[in-house]
Amino acid sequence: MHRQSHTTTSHLEITDEEVVSVVGERLPQWKVACEKPGADIVIIQQEAFGRSRSEVFLLHCAIRYAGITGKTVMIAPYSASQESSL
Repeated sequence: MHRQSHTTTSHLEITDEEVVSVVGERLPQWKVACEKPGADIVIIQQEAFGRSRSEVFLLHCAIRYAGITGKTVMIAPYSASQESSL
């Protein structure tokens, strides 16, 4: 079985430059959080993103951008007590 080389970029892959652009345009507060000096961790609220393809794509970009900027991502769980305060 011949394995395909990973050196080519398929039409489904997104470059780091494209991730930076998407985050700058669609997730500006995330960009600011990731660029804060002295902060090693950024936190995403579990319910911040939904389940549609576009929201999953944005979540992917957010996590990848954090990696590009050298941050660790933590996901804060959704709790019932938060629901009652809404």
